[in-house]
Amino acid sequence: MLTPLFFVISSLLSWAWLSGTWLAAIVLSSIILFSRVTPWRWKITQNQFHRWGDLSSALVVLMIAYVYLVETSVNQPIFIVLKWLPVLFTSVLFAQLFSQQQKLPLGALFYSMRKRPNNSVNSIDFQLPYAALTLLSAGAANSQSNLYYVIVVVLFSGVLLVARPIQNSKIIWVILMAIAISSGYFGHRGLKRLHYWVEAQSVEWLSSWDADPFKGQTSIGDLGDLKLSDKIEFKIKADNSLLLMQTSYDIYSGQSWHTSTKDFKATNPVKNTDNSPLKQIEVIQAFDKEKILALPDGTVNILGLEGAYLQYT
Repeated sequence: MLTPLFFVISSLLSWAWLSGTWLAAIVLSSIILFSRVTPWRWKITQNQFHRWGDLSSALVVLMIAYVYLVETSVNQPIFIVLKWLPVLFTSVLFAQLFSQQQKLPLGALFYSMRKRPNNSVNSIDFQLPYAALTLLSAGAANSQSNLYYVIVVVLFSGVLLVARPIQNSKIIWVILMAIAISSGYFGHRGLKRLHYWVEAQSVEWLSSWDADPFKGQTSIGDLGDLKLSDKIEFKIKADNSLLLMQTSYDIYSGQSWHTSTKDFKATNPVKNTDNSPLKQIEVIQAFDKEKILALPDGTVNILGLEGAYLQYT
């Protein structure tokens, strides 16, 4: 029968394979195997178990502080913490493996459990949770193939097979596992496609919003996210560089800018008074509803809007 030791070693080897942490996995596996062949056992009190749990918690906090304060060049530092969780929680696992009790009090993992009386109900075998934690860390490698899912399915199926009640039908168990595995796989792919679709639709929806010519919201002092899109809004053909203006505001109130002029007129208020030669640019833009045009300062004439109703402000 498969034992918890098998799942712990298998998860460590999977973690090493996907994350490239072979040295750490070999050292941890060697110590775990040594705990099975050596007769050395220590009588560890409940408070001592709690100290081992505090050590793991302190290592996790230090690791988080390190990657966020020192490894600032890393784009997603949380994945570094996830990657090394098997190492950070080895103190708790080793405390169980080398203890006479061969069980881990829940108080070593959860501070709220420490005030409860010491009994066997409040103790667990930490080997299988540690194996699950190791598989979670293996996922931090972000493998783009189906290898990680296959490994997780095989190992967790083995765990559930061992824990399966003897009186339950094997055929029903196999059918339920097949449904769960296929649902997980195709459900994940469906959610991934849904994510891409929602993202594309959101960009399309948000990019279709026009600027309000009369009011603009600001968040002075706040750090915002820059949302980038590869959608082409319009194309410009010009002889030299220029600035285009779409809206302007002259009244500030609270966190909002407003414009004092709110009237649109059918005539262009800008005139070419000095009779200087006009420069021409070509704007290629598609729209099927009301649109605020982005124009250079001093625009005196707009051509090419046949069928459209043009107003100025």
